[in-house]
Amino acid sequence: MKQIRLKQGREKSLLRRHPWVFSGAIATVEGSPEPGETVIVRSAAGEFLAQAAFSPQSQIRARVWSWNE
Repeated sequence: MKQIRLKQGREKSLLRRHPWVFSGAIATVEGSPEPGETVIVRSAAGEFLAQAAFSPQSQIRARVWSWNE
């Protein structure tokens, strides 16, 4: 599955269940997710954080729809 990895320390809002991932929090995007496609959101250390809908043109780059792996 395609995934995004966050920059170090940028997982704090997701751990508090805030459902948005802003473009500035992303270190890498693995694969080439299409708009609306599901991506796995991982911490800088590679830990699973959430599943989200990817939005490459928005400042809100991913919108979480599930906290379950």
